[in-house]
Amino acid sequence: MEERLPPEFLAVIVHLGQVCEGCTEGLRVPLRALREGLLPTDLKGISEIDLQRAQAQVAASADGELDGESAALAARQLEAADAIKAWGLAEAWCQASLEAARHRPESALPWATLAVQAAGRAALPCLPDHCSRELEMLAQAHRGNALRVLDEFHGAGQAFHEANESWRASDSQLFGDMRARTLSLVASLAIDQRRFDDALEDLSEAAEWARGWLSKPVSFGPTLEIKRAHALAQLGRTREAVQLWGEVARTLRPTQETRLWLIAQKNQLFYLPDLGQFDRVRSLLPEVRSVAESHGTEADRIRVRWVEGRLALGTGEIARAEELLTSVRQSFLDLNQGYSAAVASLELATVYCQQGKLRQLRRLAMELVPIFQSKDIHREALAALALFQQAALAEEVTGHFLEELVSYFRRAEGHPQLRFRKT
Repeated sequence: MEERLPPEFLAVIVHLGQVCEGCTEGLRVPLRALREGLLPTDLKGISEIDLQRAQAQVAASADGELDGESAALAARQLEAADAIKAWGLAEAWCQASLEAARHRPESALPWATLAVQAAGRAALPCLPDHCSRELEMLAQAHRGNALRVLDEFHGAGQAFHEANESWRASDSQLFGDMRARTLSLVASLAIDQRRFDDALEDLSEAAEWARGWLSKPVSFGPTLEIKRAHALAQLGRTREAVQLWGEVARTLRPTQETRLWLIAQKNQLFYLPDLGQFDRVRSLLPEVRSVAESHGTEADRIRVRWVEGRLALGTGEIARAEELLTSVRQSFLDLNQGYSAAVASLELATVYCQQGKLRQLRRLAMELVPIFQSKDIHREALAALALFQQAALAEEVTGHFLEELVSYFRRAEGHPQLRFRKT
């Protein structure tokens, strides 16, 4: 008689193929079972339908706030779920939390809390008990990330600690992709806390775990590299960061991996003027502008205009720089992006300084502090703006002073203890 795998194990095979990117790459027995036809057709079809429905329902709610109706639906899904479906829901809700963190931070924590609850019910009968601890690690990591985007760093650190405890409790450490995704989120907290060396260490370990798991042409690797380049830039290693962003962009297709491609290109375009590579900016801008117009967000389009303004400033097109930077500054103010607005304002001040427009410079300086007092600008940053105001009124503003202020405000967001030091 032909030996067949138990139904629970076969259902897990389907789950791994539908929900867990890269997991089947590491599970040779399930792959062999699929190739040899050991998966019953009826079970495969039913499981795929259930999992796809669960994923679709979660995805439909993830773009908006987790309101009462969505929460009630999620509760019903979890209540009716067996261990296998609970595993799928946990992963889907992790992804929902990640998307919410980018667009609606206030919804990220409720999604992550649901993921933690689902992970606690996802002990699969066909895998060792401790394997579910790895799913718990992933869910706790997304909870930590949700707290991070709410600036609750202490709670985020505790959640990441619990995630690491779950990983250590898993003897098998079977799901390396989950470990990679967890470490990437841990690195985000380290970057926000200006622990850039720690972030680079976390990202390096994440890349090692991801390397053996992710086989798709575009996968988690570019996300790690983009984040690593950001840490390098914050450490002042601008040339390395720009080179890395460029390498990542060349591995991506702008019409298919648009989000990651735009992030990599926008970041390198923003820093290239600092390296004096204006010709490189000119060569990249047309395609980036086109993709941002057709596939990007309003924030993407504003940042492309900002790059154009910085290019004009760096190449002496002063009138064009003034026009673009004035527009960009107002756009950031309208979006309540205080720190970006401050940087654009100081770059506009550089334009006025170069033109000798002292009256416009004084007026801009007088506007800044009252405007930014109503924005989310911390006390040390407001003190730096006050110094600029004093210098403008005394007609003592220099290009070097403005460069120092721009550099400071690039680093100041999310770091309320960071003080400006004039040299």
